[in-house]
Amino acid sequence: MTESDPGEREAARERQSFVRHELRAPLSVIYPALSMLLDGSAGELTPKQREYLELIERNSERLERLITGAAESGWLEGAITALPFALLAWALVRRAQ
Repeated sequence: MTESDPGEREAARERQSFVRHELRAPLSVIYPALSMLLDGSAGELTPKQREYLELIERNSERLERLITGAAESGWLEGAITALPFALLAWALVRRAQ
């Protein structure tokens, strides 16, 4: 991509936005469900169930920070221009593990 081509820059921004959205979309479902489970809305939890849900919550928060960090650092933008979408998503998920 050249700095002088606004169309290419816009396409790169759109790809980055798409990938960020696709990576964050599952979290938008996970967070409310976890909140309802942890606050007892779905019934009382055993200590083991609470432990597992808290682990999911911590790892979901970590994944959110990794996605945000990748986007803010420019890593995501650079990676998008160099990798196909499927490979990029796989790389970010592997990086989060």
